[in-house]
Amino acid sequence: MTRDLEVASAFLLQGDKTYVSRRSDRVAFAGLIQNPGGKIDPGETPRQAVVREIAEETGLKLPPERFVSLCQTRVELGNGRRARVHTFVVHLAPGEIPRMIEYDKQGPWMPLGIDMLCRCPLGFTPAMATVFPHLQAFISARVVSFPA
Repeated sequence: MTRDLEVASAFLLQGDKTYVSRRSDRVAFAGLIQNPGGKIDPGETPRQAVVREIAEETGLKLPPERFVSLCQTRVELGNGRRARVHTFVVHLAPGEIPRMIEYDKQGPWMPLGIDMLCRCPLGFTPAMATVFPHLQAFISARVVSFPA
């Protein structure tokens, strides 16, 4: 039996939106919509990995304490492979805008309404789609109003 691939990702929340991008045609799950994240390197914690991945993929250098753990899910990747995904949430301040860094892997980061994201989970990577109920519960329970 193979070990699960360990992955860390984050929802970058700003107001009532989160940033997503479309995956390149040259990578797994081509054309699907994703949030930023990636593999956890040996010796890294999920929080360390998500901080690194956000910096690498968006150019945002955010302190680890801003990342709130949302959930941990398992995702079937096909061919008998699975991933354990550690998902975080971080609220971005006005002016903190993700930049497109990895041109070969994805399109630009685009803001998408959270209500739309949670109501219509089609076209998203499997890792993202499994997290929507957790994201919706997090927003309902913790956020009375979004920062401007």
